[in-house]
Amino acid sequence: MNKLEFTKNNDNLIINDGFDLPKYTILVGKNNSGKSWLLREFAKKLEPKFLNQNLEKERKDLRARYISPERFGDFTRDTNYEESNLSNKLQRDFEKIKNQSVDFFKDAISAFNSLFNILRRFSSAGPSITCEDLIKKLNGKIEGLNFRLSTYEDQSGGLNFILNNSFGIPKNLSSGTMQIVSLMMYVLDFIYSGQYSKDSYLLIDEPDVHIHPDLQIAFIKFLIDVTKDTKYKILIATHSSSIVAGFKNTEDSYIGTIKNQELEFTKIDKITVELLPSLGAHSLSYVFNQSPLLMIEGDDDHIVWNHAIRKSQGKINFHLVDTGGKDNFVNYEEIVLKISPQLFDNPRVFEIRDADEDSSGELKKDLKDERFIKRSYLNCREIENLILSNEVLKTLSIDSWNEAKEKIDIDMKYKNLDRYKTKIDQEYGLISLLSDTNSKSWEQLVGEAIGKNIESINSLKNTEGSIYHMLGEKICTWIIDQSAVANMKVETKQ
Repeated sequence: MNKLEFTKNNDNLIINDGFDLPKYTILVGKNNSGKSWLLREFAKKLEPKFLNQNLEKERKDLRARYISPERFGDFTRDTNYEESNLSNKLQRDFEKIKNQSVDFFKDAISAFNSLFNILRRFSSAGPSITCEDLIKKLNGKIEGLNFRLSTYEDQSGGLNFILNNSFGIPKNLSSGTMQIVSLMMYVLDFIYSGQYSKDSYLLIDEPDVHIHPDLQIAFIKFLIDVTKDTKYKILIATHSSSIVAGFKNTEDSYIGTIKNQELEFTKIDKITVELLPSLGAHSLSYVFNQSPLLMIEGDDDHIVWNHAIRKSQGKINFHLVDTGGKDNFVNYEEIVLKISPQLFDNPRVFEIRDADEDSSGELKKDLKDERFIKRSYLNCREIENLILSNEVLKTLSIDSWNEAKEKIDIDMKYKNLDRYKTKIDQEYGLISLLSDTNSKSWEQLVGEAIGKNIESINSLKNTEGSIYHMLGEKICTWIIDQSAVANMKVETKQ
């Protein structure tokens, strides 16, 4: 699945009746990108009751349930909600589409207790689940919170809470916990009330609002568990990368982004999840804007740049993504180019590749940028070559390149060594020879040399054999720009 085309007419969604969506679609995008609008329009298209308040629907004929959480209201049972007819319930859903409901909690717990009544009433011929089974689906999902059915002696209604091994009352719950519990209750009511057709859509608008990532993940695990074996389809609008990450390893799950008048889909897979810390929004969007994405080739590069970042005292600041090899860059680029413009006005992404040799035997030089992705080869064959830079050699008590070559020639009979071009990763004996007096790994030595010498980058980047010259002019420019941003932050704080 690649995209779903739609058009607007007076700000209303127009889409073919035979449209299809994946099992799980997670709408992401900037504020005012149209996520909530699209969700509400799907609800109105799927459920004509939202458009015609006088249209009564037959039971089991409903196609959509729209849920928009809010932190306001009391988490208490209200029998008026349970006793209201179907038309009134749909009217409340319509009010949620127009605006958020202050009775979100009350509506949720009342709907859930109403579901208990339905299950008891139709236990022999109705839904194939018991009240006890329903409780089991809630229990164990949120740490420290369990439920049990009320007895006839209880005065509180159909459901009791057990919080931290003691019977509690709803006011003891945090608003975030009440929101997640309410969402779980809505989902179970949607699935088991018998009011919705088996191919219905559950539409949830920003379930992550004000919720800790752990609770978000708990809700998504619950949602997948109770819907995976059904024909229901789930459409969620969110700013949270935790919500998206919750669908990792889940079949038929996609990120949805709105571009022009198309809904584009990106499968949630290993690469998508790895990129989430930089493609997320709200709290994690700060990571993207303050720590631009740096895509690198492998484990060695990741260790080197981690040490460089730590040793630079904030002057080097990237969010690292290990692509696992040069052949995988195109897959990561595809997702970044597709999603990040929908989330950020000015996405900043960098990419460093080993130079390797071209067809003529020379090291590759020019790597063109790909839209907003700034790309560069190293100015040497591979990251391992940086162990032969002046700065790393000095940490190994080797004062010059000539001294290093003499040591290598004597011990290894290695002639005509070129520190820029030699394939060092095949010469680990050479690396061991140079670092045998140091307990640190070569990756740590290289990374620390990059970080410690950041203040001298402007002079070193033009010095033959320096670590910054071996990194290359273009990469040095990125680091200098990042260092300038870091200095501005320090000055602003002062």
